Amino acid sequence: MTKVVRDGKTQALKARAVSHGEEFLDQLIEDLAEAEDIINYMERQKHSILDDVDKLKDAIIAQDQLIEILEADIVIYEEHIGILRESLGASKVDHRSLLRSKAFETKLKALEKEKEQIDRRSNGESKS
Repeated sequence: MTKVVRDGKTQALKARAVSHGEEFLDQLIEDLAEAEDIINYMERQKHSILDDVDKLKDAIIAQDQLIEILEADIVIYEEHIGILRESLGASKVDHRSLLRSKAFETKLKALEKEKEQIDRRSNGESKS
């Protein structure tokens, strides 16, 4: 009878161990499924991040190209400003020359009038 009791306890322990092992196995399976879900999620995140990095690289390249274009435009604008300054300087010189020639003409006319007046006075005095 003790052997039957002992066998019964052994059977009960074995049954408990099997039951506990099955629960443990079920838990491991759940943990594995959860780990696979996390791995898949992380993989999607990695691809998303890599796509974002590629987009950022493309944006940086586009910005560099835009900067190069703007720098070239600046050079062109600076050259244009130089040409305009030269043109303005030349027109100022031309304007000054024109003013000088007008002033010279005015002085010349004034001198001619003065000469005419002197000649008239001389002629008027010589007639008297």
